[in-house]
Amino acid sequence: MNSARLKALYRLDTSSLLYKSLYSGLFMNLAAATCLVFGFAREEVQSAKLAWFATMLLVVAFRAMDLVRWKQQRQARPTQTNSLFCVGVLLNASLWCFYTLYFYHGADIFEVSAMTIIVFVMAAGASNALCADRKSALIYPVILIVPYSLLLISDGNKIPFIMGLVGLAFCITTMLNSYRAHQFTVDAIHFKNENKLLLEEMEQQVQVRTQKIYELSNLDPLTSLLNRSAFLAQLNGALTSKANRQTTKIALLFMDLDHFKDINDNIGHRAGDQVLIEVAERISSFCGDAISLCRWGGDEFLVAVPFNQLPHLAEYAEQLIRLIGKPYHINDGELNVSTSIGIALHPQHGEAAEQLIQHADIAMYDRKNSDPGGVAFYNDALAEKLSREVWLRNKLARAVEHNELFLVYQPLISTKTEKPVSMEALLRWRIDGELISPAEFIPIAEQNGMIKSIGAWVLQQAFAASKKLNALHPGMIMGINVSLIQFQDDHFTDMVASLLRNSRAQPEYINLEITESAFSLEKNLLLNKIKQLQDMGFMVSIDDFGTGYSSLASILELTTNAIKIDKSFVDNLDTKGAIIIEAVLRIAARLGQHVVAEGVEHRWQADTLKQMGVHMIQGYFYAKPMEWSALIHYLDDTQ
Repeated sequence: MNSARLKALYRLDTSSLLYKSLYSGLFMNLAAATCLVFGFAREEVQSAKLAWFATMLLVVAFRAMDLVRWKQQRQARPTQTNSLFCVGVLLNASLWCFYTLYFYHGADIFEVSAMTIIVFVMAAGASNALCADRKSALIYPVILIVPYSLLLISDGNKIPFIMGLVGLAFCITTMLNSYRAHQFTVDAIHFKNENKLLLEEMEQQVQVRTQKIYELSNLDPLTSLLNRSAFLAQLNGALTSKANRQTTKIALLFMDLDHFKDINDNIGHRAGDQVLIEVAERISSFCGDAISLCRWGGDEFLVAVPFNQLPHLAEYAEQLIRLIGKPYHINDGELNVSTSIGIALHPQHGEAAEQLIQHADIAMYDRKNSDPGGVAFYNDALAEKLSREVWLRNKLARAVEHNELFLVYQPLISTKTEKPVSMEALLRWRIDGELISPAEFIPIAEQNGMIKSIGAWVLQQAFAASKKLNALHPGMIMGINVSLIQFQDDHFTDMVASLLRNSRAQPEYINLEITESAFSLEKNLLLNKIKQLQDMGFMVSIDDFGTGYSSLASILELTTNAIKIDKSFVDNLDTKGAIIIEAVLRIAARLGQHVVAEGVEHRWQADTLKQMGVHMIQGYFYAKPMEWSALIHYLDDTQ
């Protein structure tokens, strides 16, 4: 137990006992002094009595002032000493001692009796009033009684002599009583304070445990923000509050860190946790006016804020994105993290917290998929879009099993012979009679990890189609698109080799088309995988060249067999598109690579590209994608 705290409490309690008894003590002193000075007036010593009485008044005033001082300072300085009180006690006892010694001679029996009774009563009363201070309790009766008793004994008369002996006996008894009272008081104070400290310690432990229970049940252990259950309770409380519903507009911001998984995978979860902690600190510091905020889970954070106008709310969210996007100094390095924010408004987008969270999540999800690192507000169209995506995702998981996926083929035309020399296998999905666009279902497959199994199915079907095609039309090349997610899989080349062996297709007539997004991969990884595929006998080409990741200089680093120019350059062939195509043709010619132009829809585009020296042309102008039976008829007619 804290001994210093016990000592401080002991001093406080003893001071309280001493000073609280001072009220009655001062009153008794004044009453007794008045009685003796004015009740037993003697002309020969009255001036001395008055002087003594004036001195007593000064001592009483001093002790009263000390009492006032103690009352003012006892809270501010609970450890102050009782020295001034003891000085007052000694002065008071000394004055009464002086009175008995000086005014005894010449006093009649009545004054002596009164004086003796007063002194003895004061000494007896002091055993209780001064019990909190041992020295004062023992010295006070000695000063009051012993000199007076000795004076009585030395008087020479029998009665005073007996009174003096009684006085000494009374003094000894009083001192013994004072000592016992002091010991009892000390023990009582110590016992009381030990119990008090024990109770305080138990209360502190209860508070600590209560706080711990609160943290475990309400706070996220990593960031110390609210967890899901606490946030939902707090937000629902705010939404149902009558005051808030009438005077405050509330917006829910759903934040998700972009590509946060890359930090955990490449740098480590410890670095990821540190980023999450700093993100939480930045959000807390910025959102000081938030109604509630929490870590929803993983790299997701929610903030409920009041707002007045939508433009101000949008700017608020943009400022938050900029703050979160500032560099993070982790492991002697610097990390940059962006975030996407979806916003739902109360009550337009939902009355309950769960509705707002769901709708803000929808808005965030849409922004993250279309253009990460920005703000999106919820609307009903987003809900319909998400509902369709969920429906497509669930259906796509069984699409292969239900034979809903199939391949179509679009010819590539040689500019020299104007005959088909290659086919591109394209994936299609038909469900319940509805033909789903690849632009709609391929991103869903990529986002949910289904693209690997679907991609493997496409390769298997296309390899088999290539073998059958070459049996009917020898030398015809089959082009197959490969997703970036497929391509960067560690087991991709092994899987391709296995499918090739099982199909017994001829790899020299198969062209694997890698989208230009592959340029985002680490260069050595990209080059090694291309070389592995070419070593198996496959041709490898770059698809959709010019859509964002690559540059003309990057072609020089690759050893692909062909380059497919994106449709956007063909569409702008009469403007700046021709400049890019000409530059690609010059570089490809020096590297021995073929150039393919896709998306050709008009005769003038085909003629222009042919004159420029493009090797193959693909587009609706020549043929649309067609199913297998239609493809065979087409080839039979054109060959």
